[in-house]
Amino acid sequence: MAKTAGKALYQMIYEELRDSIHSGDIPGGSYLPSERELCDRFGVDRITVRRSLEMLVGDGLVEKRAGIGTVVKEFPLKSLPATDVKNVVFVLPKSRNRVDRITEPFNTSLFYRIERECNVKGYSLIYETLGADENFAELGNGNQVSGLLLVSKYTDKQYEDCLRSGLPSVVVNNYQEGFVCVDADNTQGAYDAVNYLCGLGHRSVGIILGVEGVVTRDRLEGYKRALDDNGIDWKQQVVAQGDWTFDGGYSAMAELLHSGAKMPTSIFAMNDVTAIGAMEAARDEGINIPGDLSLIGFDDVEQCEYAHPKLTSVHVEINRIAQAACKHLFDSIESRTSPAYRIVIPPRLVERKSAAAPKA
Repeated sequence: MAKTAGKALYQMIYEELRDSIHSGDIPGGSYLPSERELCDRFGVDRITVRRSLEMLVGDGLVEKRAGIGTVVKEFPLKSLPATDVKNVVFVLPKSRNRVDRITEPFNTSLFYRIERECNVKGYSLIYETLGADENFAELGNGNQVSGLLLVSKYTDKQYEDCLRSGLPSVVVNNYQEGFVCVDADNTQGAYDAVNYLCGLGHRSVGIILGVEGVVTRDRLEGYKRALDDNGIDWKQQVVAQGDWTFDGGYSAMAELLHSGAKMPTSIFAMNDVTAIGAMEAARDEGINIPGDLSLIGFDDVEQCEYAHPKLTSVHVEINRIAQAACKHLFDSIESRTSPAYRIVIPPRLVERKSAAAPKA
């Protein structure tokens, strides 16, 4: 094998093997030729071959197995080193109600802020959805992918498949062991919202839950702690089930109003869209907000300013979440490392017109 000017032999061997892996000529799950066979094929010594193989290991393309050989990893997604690929996939779970979740205000804002961060670093951002019975091999629209931003919640198997792939990934607005995770302090935000209602004098604070998962669990924990700290039994409060959507909030409030249960003086909804839907249902029944019922949401999306009345909400720092998620994904892509830690961004309560002291 003749040496090309400016390029070392080990580099040339590495590039040829790497390209064969990416093209599928050496498929995932198969073994590379032995070191002796590679020495004979390229006319080099074992030190040169081993240096090439170490570079493939560093890229996460192959794995050395003692006493067996060097196996090519099976990737759910086509993956190339960061120097060759500049595509990041923004992934959302498919909605249960057939509505594309990118239309939800929080996800829309998050997507465009992440797109801005990607543009600065020269990455293209691709949006895709993933069903519970689908896997990451189906992402990318045929494009090679350098990293994933996994927004919201997926199945345990999907997370496991993603970790096995070795593809740089960051979990956003959720928590999952084994990943870099970036989200708001949901427990503290919910605590602040409910504590604010208690400070206004409310002793009856209902709640409209979100879809089961880490975010709902953490916000419920903050709700309970705030009531406990104010000497209020959370077990005696009204609980309704939502699904993060306007229709879900409307239905939850309508069911609550027609259930025969005693109406609370205030309600904490687990996100703004739910709160706005609940507000609409209350108005349809002639309930005045905040005169008869105080409402607080979570996320502080743009629609809070246009609700009637304007919605008091917990402000989530979407810019900071986007910046942190992108920074750590880009670092992971460029260093080819897979750290695992959680970054929590503090929220803050924004007071508007939808919450007031209860009637005497």
